[in-house]
Amino acid sequence: MPQELPTMPGNRVIALPLLAILLVLVASPPTEAKADYPPISLTASLLQSPKPPAGLAPSLFQLWQTWTSDPWAAQFRAHAQGLHLHGELVLVEIEALPGQGEQAKAAVIKVGGEVQIRSGDHIQALVPLRAIMDLLNQGTIARLQPPARLAPNRVLTEGIALIDASSWHSRGFTGSNVKIGIIDSFADWETLKGIELPQNTIFRDFTTPRPPSVCDDPLSRRHGVAVAEIVHDVAPAAQLYFAQVNTEVEFAKAVQWLAEQGVQVINLSAGFIASPPAGARLNGYRDLVGESVDWAAQQGILWVNSAGNNARSHWMGTFSDADADGWLDFQPGTYINAAYLPGGVGCVAVTLFWDDPWGGSCNDYDLYAAYFDPFGEIQLVTSNAPQNCSASSIPLEVLDLSEPVPSLNNTLYIAIKKSPTAQPRRLGLTIWGGRLEFFRPEGSLVAPADRATALAVGAVRVTNPIQLEPFSSQGPSWDGRLKPDLVAPDGVSTVTYGVHGFYGTSASAPHVAGAAALVLQAHPDWTAQQVRQFLEGRAIDLGPLGKDNSFGAGRLNLGEPPRQSPPLSLIWGDVDCDDSLTAVDALKLLRHVVGLPNSPWVPQCPLLGQRVLGLTLLWGDIDCSSDVSAVDALQILRYVAGLPTGTPTSCPVLGQEVQIQPP
Repeated sequence: MPQELPTMPGNRVIALPLLAILLVLVASPPTEAKADYPPISLTASLLQSPKPPAGLAPSLFQLWQTWTSDPWAAQFRAHAQGLHLHGELVLVEIEALPGQGEQAKAAVIKVGGEVQIRSGDHIQALVPLRAIMDLLNQGTIARLQPPARLAPNRVLTEGIALIDASSWHSRGFTGSNVKIGIIDSFADWETLKGIELPQNTIFRDFTTPRPPSVCDDPLSRRHGVAVAEIVHDVAPAAQLYFAQVNTEVEFAKAVQWLAEQGVQVINLSAGFIASPPAGARLNGYRDLVGESVDWAAQQGILWVNSAGNNARSHWMGTFSDADADGWLDFQPGTYINAAYLPGGVGCVAVTLFWDDPWGGSCNDYDLYAAYFDPFGEIQLVTSNAPQNCSASSIPLEVLDLSEPVPSLNNTLYIAIKKSPTAQPRRLGLTIWGGRLEFFRPEGSLVAPADRATALAVGAVRVTNPIQLEPFSSQGPSWDGRLKPDLVAPDGVSTVTYGVHGFYGTSASAPHVAGAAALVLQAHPDWTAQQVRQFLEGRAIDLGPLGKDNSFGAGRLNLGEPPRQSPPLSLIWGDVDCDDSLTAVDALKLLRHVVGLPNSPWVPQCPLLGQRVLGLTLLWGDIDCSSDVSAVDALQILRYVAGLPTGTPTSCPVLGQEVQIQPP
């Protein structure tokens, strides 16, 4: 094939190295780039990167290679590929061989590394660059890779009225006595504490130190704050728990902590860029994210997850190569899929996976991306992990461009190459932070929203709630299940993102999490599955009749609230229900015992001597003796004075909140 020189705007001709046979890859741009879209010529020499050893991520292998010849250049490569350096230490995630977590930890320490956090056989650590190959050869490690990172799917929310939460609030259903966990990033959340967020919010940071990145813009770091604002608007009385994470190992620890706190609902308005799709064939590979979500469901937790914003940044299909040149045809005669990047090349990731076992993958595919730098020169990045049937081989290639790189036309050109011996497989390609020219919305859900145990939420705009947002990820899941499960409003207002400034399924999911809290308050004995069935059953059907792969069961709608009053949360011993336990309560008890009136009385407060707590105890019977007497008044006085009360262990603790059915 003759050489083809790309011509940039202004008729500048760029001469490429005159070596070997050229592979010409030509495509049309997305709408925003059509005016100055050049053809691309990539030389064979640019594509001949050595493959890394099995189990070692290509980006780490390339970094190690650079470091061995030029440590200074390694610093620049690390930033360009989204790798975090601390001096000569690089941040990695290690998957030990089954049951070898402790031995792998010892191996990290032996080569001079520092373990940051561990979850079973998964370890996040800082490892000396010089020791990467030594560590891989220790015999206890299955895979060595950059940490799989969390990617957010980016005042009262207007969604309250749309989902009918207002009528539930008016009946007293506000999420009282329900605990909701939110996993996200929460920079400066305390500035809204007691204003837009509950005063009693509990926060725990699971992240480990890492160098600052220009891709971590302030709004992204506050993503979880905006999510929490919506949850609090929908369920203002719910107890909120914030768990801040960046990587999948931190995520696994956060899920465990939230379960220990007794949360009943977890909201994740994000996804992981390198997790296996639900239903993938796991052959010895541990899906830490998926396992954590499934484990939470086993604990009785309702998992609510944004479906993702990837409908226009995802392509799925079986490998096709009409001219047998080894390159995927995105359409006949087109080998390149152009991605438009509003901010230029950088702060994006590209992932490719295919239908092969995760562990023992034998079909070798490589992922390439190119762009024009400000001088019009082609820059190429590759991910070429070997899929050679070894136990460490997985069907995944990742390009993580975490540092902004100036691009002449804000376009990244993506290509996929199959080795001669590889069989055609179903492929899934996603770009995080851009939009593809050739995209397919089908199957674009992010992990872990695609799991059966997750309630996946798509987006409809609050001002046009019958139309699916064009970016809202769609089903089916990789293994063919209907997804998402619901849709809910986005384009809503928060203090964090401004008036009508919060778009994406990230804004939709917390409406569902808050709604679940209202349902759990009304039905505290319901399981997570019952809550899910209720929400899907009340949804307003949109699109094709019944559940579908665009709208799920339909748009979130709580409908008519239960007619019975919700349980009251009162303090045991606070007989006049004024939210304080004092000597006045003892006096009121004594007046009751001697037959004197007690007024005024709070309308929703049980009368002294009235049966409460499931008709098993009397209101005011502090010592649970089946009688309201002066002894109960004495117990209150002893409590107020700080003296032991000696009440039976089967009795509610004085000063403790209890749930009663209102009179």
